[in-house]
Amino acid sequence: MTRTPTILVVQHDAAASRAIEDSLARIGFAAVSAASGKQALKWLDQHANQGPLLGLVDLHLPGDPDGLKLGHHLGVIYHVPFLYWARQPSDLQDPRVLQSQPYGYVLSSSEDDELLATLTLAAESL
Repeated sequence: MTRTPTILVVQHDAAASRAIEDSLARIGFAAVSAASGKQALKWLDQHANQGPLLGLVDLHLPGDPDGLKLGHHLGVIYHVPFLYWARQPSDLQDPRVLQSQPYGYVLSSSEDDELLATLTLAAESL
């Protein structure tokens, strides 16, 4: 990895999004937030080619596209590695999670050092 990627945080809950952004800032990552799948896709259409990018997608993102569909779009259409933000490990047992080919996941209870380790490993794929 030559440059620290920007993290596209897609989280419908504003308070959770701010907490994620704060954690990312503490560990040295810049973040851009989107409150919906549609907002994330619009941002990607305008900025996807402006440098290294990783996605951090709320697995329970409501709307269309939901978290699973957005993950698929990120990986297959935009070729952006992404991680799911999940509430608990059992959330990841849905077979559609693996089919969307995430680079991993982060639990909402994760500490900054766990987030850093996971994002660093995912960023190595860029």
